[in-house]
Amino acid sequence: MSFTPADRGRLSALEHENLIAAHALIAGRVSGGLVQRRDGVVAALTGLGARLFNQILVEDVTAIETALPAAVELARSRPAPWVVTLRDGDDDRAAAMAARLGLVCATSEAWMPALALADAASAAKSARGLPPGLEINRATDVGVVTDHAKVAAEAFGMPEDMVCLVLGTEAWFQPQIAIYTGYLDGAPVVAGLGIRSRPTIGVYNIATVEAARRRGYGEAVTRRIIADGVAAGATVSILQSSATGRGVYERIGFEPVVEYSGWVEPA
Repeated sequence: MSFTPADRGRLSALEHENLIAAHALIAGRVSGGLVQRRDGVVAALTGLGARLFNQILVEDVTAIETALPAAVELARSRPAPWVVTLRDGDDDRAAAMAARLGLVCATSEAWMPALALADAASAAKSARGLPPGLEINRATDVGVVTDHAKVAAEAFGMPEDMVCLVLGTEAWFQPQIAIYTGYLDGAPVVAGLGIRSRPTIGVYNIATVEAARRRGYGEAVTRRIIADGVAAGATVSILQSSATGRGVYERIGFEPVVEYSGWVEPA
């Protein structure tokens, strides 16, 4: 089913709230990281060498003419690459300001489509059994976290030490974070991360090593994250999709609610 405009607006707001919470949570935990909230603009800057982990996001455009330039000035004062992540439509005023600040769109198309699942409980109830041989473990010790980092680093082409810094060795202690690794014959092959904010369970970091793709492992981890989120009180699930994973998520029941554009310094 397609969302009504009212539902789409509500789910888009919950998706954006969860995205901001996720980045603020990560940047606030990384050594040398910085989270600044000022006049409706959030700068979540880890200092790590990837734009994905250094983001500026907009909560409220009321003071955008002063708040966004201040956040961009802060990001420019730090050595790591960064991005201003803006919603198409809701953040058009901010996009115009980003252009005046000399930033350019990172891609000619939408940078990051966001999807939502309005009835997470139904999706959790309809979850299928695991693919043969796959065992999914939620982190209760550092070993599962380390294996998650190995899978994510290989799948995303990132340095493993960077992923370890993002996850932290004790993230699994925090109630709003759930870290998962899936194993096949004892070897880590798939990873996923859940982050809760109010009624929302956010699905992040779904990654499968190349040799184990197209076997349903990513879908299995996604469903596990949703099910555990529902058990903890979530009613809605959200995620930001890659082009390759979108079909999997739509099969679960996710539908698009907003598109994001990334604004960066000119090359």
